[in-house]
Amino acid sequence: MKKWKCSVCGYAFESGDQPEKCPACGAAAAKLSASGQSADAGREAVQKVQQEAEDQSATTDGDAAEKKWRCTVCNYIHTGPEPPDPCPVCGADSSYFVEVTEGEEDDESTTGQQQEKQPQPVSSGGSAEEKQKSQAEQDDTSSKKPDKSDTKKKEAKPFGALGALVMHFHLHPISVHIPNGVLPVAGLFLLLAMLIGYTPLETASFFNFIVVLLAMPLVFATGFIAWQRKFNGALTSLFKTKLICTGVVTGSVALLVIYRLVDPTVALTEGSGRWVYLILVGVALVAATIAGSLGGRLVFRK
Repeated sequence: MKKWKCSVCGYAFESGDQPEKCPACGAAAAKLSASGQSADAGREAVQKVQQEAEDQSATTDGDAAEKKWRCTVCNYIHTGPEPPDPCPVCGADSSYFVEVTEGEEDDESTTGQQQEKQPQPVSSGGSAEEKQKSQAEQDDTSSKKPDKSDTKKKEAKPFGALGALVMHFHLHPISVHIPNGVLPVAGLFLLLAMLIGYTPLETASFFNFIVVLLAMPLVFATGFIAWQRKFNGALTSLFKTKLICTGVVTGSVALLVIYRLVDPTVALTEGSGRWVYLILVGVALVAATIAGSLGGRLVFRK
């Protein structure tokens, strides 16, 4: 019979075999030390068991944290146990995320290799008629394979060749730089004209507003095409905001041009009209800034 002592409650007892637990307090076997084994050794055994449990838990948590999720709208990659809700880039909810697995990009090539490695019927003699029949069956099987060109046709994106040109030449980023660049200049010219009463600056500001107004249909059209082709027309909070901002810029600039045509001296004449005119400029600038910022988030995914 060996003597055993519990390092938790200090209970000492005798047992021929390794006890499963302390009969007094129910402590686990790791907390029991046999006669001649030091208490420090018992504690070390306990610590070892605890450390192994912690390492296993950390490994499990680490594996969960290493999961990667891709937003099917903007292709943002998120690392974590669960997909974000919403997407920090485009605002899509978690249902738009798919888990990214290792080798996902090689799926198509792997499938092709597997198809190439499929065993082909081997002729083992036989009559010429049987060989011809076997060859005909192989040709029939190969003819049933999906044609990549047909697949591409089925997956044709919106607006066809026009959309391809818009995306290839980046026409939306080019066009959207017109209001984003010209509006601040027009606002600055107008502010200086109001401060010093210099009419040519106010006139330059007015013509800049006309340039912005003429550019807005192109901005909207190219932006709509890019949204449909690149982001599948997903109406997330980000795209809703961009559409609203585009409408606000177009509407406020149109009011500015009409107001100026009706009253050519509105900006330089004292009264409430000039302040309304200036507020419209501010609204257009704020809306253009928000839309530009959201566009930058889509580009840089931050």
